[in-house]
Amino acid sequence: MPPSNEPSQMAGDSAEDQDTNALWMVDMDNWDIGNGEFDWLLDMFCTDAQTIAVRKYVRPKDQQRAIVSHLLQRKACEVVAGQAPDTIQIERTKGRKPYGVLKPSARLPNFCFNPSHDGRFVVLCARSHYLCGIDVHELITKDTNFLLDLLDPQQRQQYNLMPAAHGRVFVQLLFSLKEAYTKAVGVGLQEPFEGISMVPPLPSAWAEPPRGDTEVQHWMCDVFVAGDGPRPANKGSWCFELRWPDVTHMVVCASGAAHWAIDAHGKFKKQLTQPLLHPRSVEEGQYTHVEKLSVVDLVPEAEQSNYLQACGHMPNATSVPEQIPESDKPVAKQDVEAANAVEPAPVNEESEDDLDYFF
Repeated sequence: MPPSNEPSQMAGDSAEDQDTNALWMVDMDNWDIGNGEFDWLLDMFCTDAQTIAVRKYVRPKDQQRAIVSHLLQRKACEVVAGQAPDTIQIERTKGRKPYGVLKPSARLPNFCFNPSHDGRFVVLCARSHYLCGIDVHELITKDTNFLLDLLDPQQRQQYNLMPAAHGRVFVQLLFSLKEAYTKAVGVGLQEPFEGISMVPPLPSAWAEPPRGDTEVQHWMCDVFVAGDGPRPANKGSWCFELRWPDVTHMVVCASGAAHWAIDAHGKFKKQLTQPLLHPRSVEEGQYTHVEKLSVVDLVPEAEQSNYLQACGHMPNATSVPEQIPESDKPVAKQDVEAANAVEPAPVNEESEDDLDYFF
């Protein structure tokens, strides 16, 4: 049941009333980036200001994550919202939450999306009807005691009753749950995590170490946030989803009512025309379109051949040489081809940090 301070409103049965959603994951280790590929993507799909923002990251890995995050956001506008690629405009709230600028419609009453990155993955969730946030987290295998200060008393009590291996997963999972929630509403790490609690509490079974990449778990709860008053404020009913793209990374999504979005400038909230809609059950809150994508998948279909050609992944159609059987090629021709062969770009082995960006 919805909390007493959250009026009842839920999606109906017509096609326009049904939530359209997407959950996409890109494994950055699978991106064999070619010469000129990064610059081509920036030139094609970023404004001057966006290009400057991407290049502010010092390390190439972080720049690559930033452009993939941007392409995922554009894909959400194209696929979920149905925007033409040349009309997509992405802005950010004062709290740095990104959103697509579009005219509200009955099919997209509360369109929003949210990206995240950590470790090998850049991920994004998008929904047409519900506010959403996401966090991907690479498991810490060493000391996690620094996260204990982010637990409320009930969560600390659960932690104390767990085996050590489960406790390490539990504290990291709670961190991701709270980050997904705060990113959904648009405040990110500005909200003190120790003041965020959930009722009923997170099932302890969620803290069991992952056994594979097919596990999916869902949980409905009310979120409470401590404030200036004597009691925590009820922030409504939320659906949380946990997935493991592999045994070292967790992906947590939060879905709730757009009513709770925080937007000081007001442009984003102005697009949210049915702010009381929220998932009433796991069936309404779960993601039904989940995919692991490559960088090629993020390029609009009309531009994919140009992208592959510009980056050297396919020959220029106007200059494809005649195919000659290997046995019929003169030795000199084989020597020239060997001399002109391009070696693959070296893998960047720099260590990763925990940059958190909404770009």
